[in-house]
This record gives sequence, structure tokens and C-alpha cells, in this order.
Amino acid sequence: MKEVSPQGEHNKLNSTERIKNYIPFAEDVFEQYCKSKDMKFRQLHLNDNADFGESPIPMWTSMSPFLKSFPDYFVYNDKKQMLVEVKSSPKVKVKDLMHYCAVHTLYAEGQSTDYYIAFCFKDGVVKFYTVEELLNLIQIADYGKYHDGKEYYDFGSITRTSR
Repeated sequence: MKEVSPQGEHNKLNSTERIKNYIPFAEDVFEQYCKSKDMKFRQLHLNDNADFGESPIPMWTSMSPFLKSFPDYFVYNDKKQMLVEVKSSPKVKVKDLMHYCAVHTLYAEGQSTDYYIAFCFKDGVVKFYTVEELLNLIQIADYGKYHDGKEYYDFGSITRTSR
């Protein structure tokens, strides 16, 4: 059985423990949101397995982080299509933000497909941001470091109140 980490403690686990105890609540919230808006969606799992440690792809853990950071969903209806990265936390690692910029440039910039980062919260709230919007919010986001030294921006107070 998976253990739910106490609020704010999940990031203190090592990567194996985080993966073992991963609960896809954000994905569930996002999919419910899409259904409520009559948006069709397709999950884009290159790995094809939520348990990254048991990936069917050889050497998954040593692949390029950019390949592993491919967007989570393709969402569409008759009027709009978009790639979406789903976040279960308002904290965005600096490295991930750089990957979001690259994904936007490669797949969305100047194209008919938009790219969004969707912050999905347990209470059902979903907030969408473009890469440009997140970059503009860096100046007012909280900056921090995880116990392993990885740097992040915390958009928590922003994503819960804006829009």
C-alpha cells in the first residue's frame, strides 16, 4: 500500500521512495477538469508505466531529462489543442522550467498547439499558465532549495490566488 507523505514532506524522500509512493491525484484532478469542459485528452507516457523504477524502457532512469519531461497530456476539442504538463505541486524545479521553455519552443511556438503548465490541487482547483507567464512570475515567486540541492521556484501563493 502506498503511503501518503505529510504535507510538505514528500520532497524529503529519495527518488525511489517518491516513485514507490506516487499517487496520481493531480492527473485525476486534471482528467476530471477536462471531462467537465468537454475536452478530449490523451495521456502521453513515453515510459508507459507510472512506476519509473519498473520502466519497460531499458535505462529509463539514465535517459535525457528532456525526453523524460515530455508533456503529460495532449488535450483537444473542435476549437483548440494543447500540450499540458500537469503539476501536483506549486514548486517548479529550475531545471524543469528550462525544459518547459524548450518544449514550448519545439512544439508550440508559432504552431496551432498551445503549451500549458497546469497546477492541479487536491481540492479540484486547476490553474493553467503558459511558459511566458511563469517566467514573468519568477520575480515574485519564492525561491528555495530541496534537501538534495535542487533549486526551485514556489508559485504556491501565486497559483492559489491569481486569475
